[in-house]
Amino acid sequence: MERIFASYQVGALQAGEMLDAVDAEAERLAAQGVNAIVVLAHEGASTTGTFDQCADVQGPIVDLAAHASPLVDVIVGGHWHTAFSCMLPGPDGTERPVISPGHHGRLFADIRFDVDAVTGDVVPGTAAATNVPVTRDIPADAGIAATVDYWNGVGGQLWADPLGTVTADVPMTLDDTGESPMKNLVADAYRDIGGENLGTRPDLAMVEPYQVRGGISHAVGTNAADAPARVLFGEAWAAQGRGSSIVTGRLTGAQIRDVLEQQWRTDAAGAEQYVPLGLSGVTVVANPTQPEGQRIKSVRVDGRPLLAHHSYVVSMSSRLALGMDGFPALADPRDPVRSDMDYFAFTSWWGGQDVVTPPATDRVDFRCGPAWSRPGWPVLPPNVPGGSCG
Repeated sequence: MERIFASYQVGALQAGEMLDAVDAEAERLAAQGVNAIVVLAHEGASTTGTFDQCADVQGPIVDLAAHASPLVDVIVGGHWHTAFSCMLPGPDGTERPVISPGHHGRLFADIRFDVDAVTGDVVPGTAAATNVPVTRDIPADAGIAATVDYWNGVGGQLWADPLGTVTADVPMTLDDTGESPMKNLVADAYRDIGGENLGTRPDLAMVEPYQVRGGISHAVGTNAADAPARVLFGEAWAAQGRGSSIVTGRLTGAQIRDVLEQQWRTDAAGAEQYVPLGLSGVTVVANPTQPEGQRIKSVRVDGRPLLAHHSYVVSMSSRLALGMDGFPALADPRDPVRSDMDYFAFTSWWGGQDVVTPPATDRVDFRCGPAWSRPGWPVLPPNVPGGSCG
């Protein structure tokens, strides 16, 4: 069993501080006689400017530039999908290029500096970096074009592979409580996927709404390989996923309740938002009119009341397992086990189903009434009619 959480192995690989790693490697390289050092960091910053500007750039890569060893001559960032080109001072006050060339090959960073032939050092004042747009006004390279055409053909064949059938549309449209058949279906699938590695089905699954991008149609689509009720590989691939692993781990009942409360949050402008999770194996009764932290009135796992101190096995995306997307209560589940990446796991799961029936939206109910008293954890009847509070 592969005991991996998110993108690193628990206990085997440790994620350290970026600054410490950069300084240590710069010292090690300098000791070996390397005096021209460029840092490539999977970290970035926000900006309000264009790709060739350095406008209001703020983020971890800027902090790194301010404190990283003067032995470093150039810093190249990424990850944030932003583009900027700066000259920023290091801890000794000397400016050096700090650049982020956007994303998906739209720009490339042209980095230039002179090196002293005797010392091997970068000549002071010569280091510069500029983002250059990748234009489409030149003839295509025949060899590269042939490679692209080949893999587009392979991808097209895979996209058209039939995986299974559905009895009806599986829509993404949300009801008054934030449920949708598609979110519930993805949650059911993640619960099954998590059980493949564990040998037993997890107690529940939670899926953030950003993870689900669209529904599945019963009707014939535009692909020539499609047919009524048929689900193609491409449909399932496009419906969900963000390149996250599916992680299964243990949370207490109290943590699960806190996660459900975190579906309501306040944005930067002070407006309240409701970000409903897709759920499997759990039913929830909530009163959205109550104060923050007091909205969840009842939680049942497979029909039984949620127990605050009991340990439950939960499947989720690795983003949730890192406490991201506004759900910090999900961070660091105990005994995490990683399954495949969401795209591959979901298409594989679908291929193992004979016929899929859209799940009902009966897992969340809103009820207005007196404020819920947290210590009591009252249990309401499980079959309360759905609908929003009037």
